[in-house]
Amino acid sequence: MANMNTSDDLLQCPITYELFHDPVLTPDGHTYERQAIEQWIRSHGTSPITRQPLSIEQLYPNRKIIEAMICLVSNHIVHGDLACRNVLIFRFDENEPEKNIVKITDFGLSRHSQLYSLTPGAARTTLNIVPVRYAAPEVLLSNTASEVYTEKSDVYSMGVLMWEAYSRGSLPWANIEDDNDVIRGVKNGDLLPKPSNCSQPFWSIITKTWSTSPSNRPTFRELKHLLTEQYYHPGNFVYLS
Repeated sequence: MANMNTSDDLLQCPITYELFHDPVLTPDGHTYERQAIEQWIRSHGTSPITRQPLSIEQLYPNRKIIEAMICLVSNHIVHGDLACRNVLIFRFDENEPEKNIVKITDFGLSRHSQLYSLTPGAARTTLNIVPVRYAAPEVLLSNTASEVYTEKSDVYSMGVLMWEAYSRGSLPWANIEDDNDVIRGVKNGDLLPKPSNCSQPFWSIITKTWSTSPSNRPTFRELKHLLTEQYYHPGNFVYLS
């Protein structure tokens, strides 16, 4: 077996020449320390090695998901089951991130859609399936009342989705086996724990989406603004894989 190269060069960030603490693989095919590559991109807008265009948005896909949800809101659709498992990436262009295509799927629980109006005499059914670990407290308190499903309940689920991304796909409330215990906790105001790799500014945004009162949560447009503001604010770093 050939000897592997175990020199410190393989363990050092090519920008700082220091050992990796929190490495990230970027679209240029190289690995950097997250904080170092973010600072470099803000200053230069290119890869430090290949010199190809590189943006902060290429590192963090949440904005595309939020833009898709803004589209749903504009069509008066409440998704009702927003989670990482229902987000598919159909196109990824590392050089032109604006051309990336993210699609929200699984509209089995969607409500309030003007695109799917009932015809006269159509049968009405009640669907009481609730994605408990992603649902807003008002949904858990009254899962049969359609009026509690709003943009703000989807925003709450978006916060859980972002938590999933920071937690590398971990199941929300994985330490609690019984969904009924999850329901009781959320009703009592319990929040998911802060992931160790999530910076405080971004954690503050996520917890805004979990406000007990829907009126205190941002809209998706406001959420997009809050995240974009943090992406380009020096010193605020996102640690997503």
